[in-house]
Amino acid sequence: VDIEDNRVFKDSAYVQVRVGEPYDIPDGTADLVTIFHSIHHMQEDVAARLKDIHRVCASSGLVFIKDHDVLNSIDASNVDFEHLVYHIGETNVGDGGIDLTELLDHFEDHIPMTYYSAETINGLMITAGFERIWTGMISVPTRIYGAVYRKIEF
Repeated sequence: VDIEDNRVFKDSAYVQVRVGEPYDIPDGTADLVTIFHSIHHMQEDVAARLKDIHRVCASSGLVFIKDHDVLNSIDASNVDFEHLVYHIGETNVGDGGIDLTELLDHFEDHIPMTYYSAETINGLMITAGFERIWTGMISVPTRIYGAVYRKIEF
């Protein structure tokens, strides 16, 4: 979720959608949808959310994805640790806030995540009605991938 509109050119609509919240975007109106580091935070039915993104995309609309390519428990543990560090920076830990030991022992209770591989998301995107036109590793050590999809009509 972008927390602010940082577009250089403001001649199109900017719609902020928060993970887990419904959105009211008319069918076929989005030329571009960006999904940056949010798929693993989706706790609802990811396949249904991607089908809804297909609904709002214009004919030949594009979807840009950037997320973690989690293939195993070691990858998941690395991503968990990254999120733990971010969460500590964003949360009142200690001094009457969240107990650090509690946070370390039960991090998954504070920020639940579901991890997917890039290929799993690719399969869900194809099922939702998109074709992948590009993919690549953006950051090899932390397994961050990027992918671009184009809407195809059923």
